[in-house]
Amino acid sequence: MKLDPNADKYFKGILGKTDDANYEVPSLDCGSNALFSASICYGIASKRFPAYTAWMKIGYNAEISTVEEAVWAAGGAYVFPTAEMGMEVVSTSVEDDILTGGAVAGTGVHKMMIYYLDGKYVEKQEEVTLNGQGVVATTATDIFRINGVRVTEAGTGGCAAGAISVRHLADTPLYTQIVIGHTRARTCVYTVPWNKTLYVTSLAFSSTSGAGKNTVFTTRANLNDLTGQHGTIFFPFHEVGIEDGAVSIILEIPTRLPAQTDLLVVGKGTGAAVCACALRGWLEDC
Repeated sequence: MKLDPNADKYFKGILGKTDDANYEVPSLDCGSNALFSASICYGIASKRFPAYTAWMKIGYNAEISTVEEAVWAAGGAYVFPTAEMGMEVVSTSVEDDILTGGAVAGTGVHKMMIYYLDGKYVEKQEEVTLNGQGVVATTATDIFRINGVRVTEAGTGGCAAGAISVRHLADTPLYTQIVIGHTRARTCVYTVPWNKTLYVTSLAFSSTSGAGKNTVFTTRANLNDLTGQHGTIFFPFHEVGIEDGAVSIILEIPTRLPAQTDLLVVGKGTGAAVCACALRGWLEDC
């Protein structure tokens, strides 16, 4: 997609490598902000810019109430690992097994990929073959952050038959989970890899109680946006309250999060509510 280079509201420019064509990037005036965003996002989605990668995180929590919780399927507060480690994978169902009882293929998940960062924030991954309710230890012993888990092979059910947890070798804490009937973890927790910068461009939140209960969602990061320094304090970056409804927000100025930033979404309300969220944007190579 090219924009008209002759229009006054555009200037000619190159955003990343675009094979044999240059993109015409709109200028940043109020009237063209939407076009500017659409042009960049289209280019990223169509993989015209090798240095830019589309990014999305989703989260779900079946019951957020009056105590703050992370928006993730396991519920409760989220605890980040404090050092590199090996982890273990286990399901609540025997059907999440490539060979149930060593005989027939289970109907649930057979294999899944863990996308993680080591202690230097380098991106890595490991595929794990499940053993149902039997614990499977990861081969990797350098897991420091888990950024995602996705099913790579499944039986006739095509999804998780039980709740599949990735946890500490001591069984707790839990670091992410695929719930029954799903194919990926819905954990709205993310750490920006080394040599990457994350730009968050849109937010979506929903809260359903059926009883007029309000939920306040907050995105937090261990980054002081005034100093640019990381630390142990998690500062709020966005916040919105919802009462039995949903909201989608396009950020006029994307939120910039540099490498090594821990990001998570939390919620707290006036009563029990089913909550979900989605954050979208892009990762840029440094």
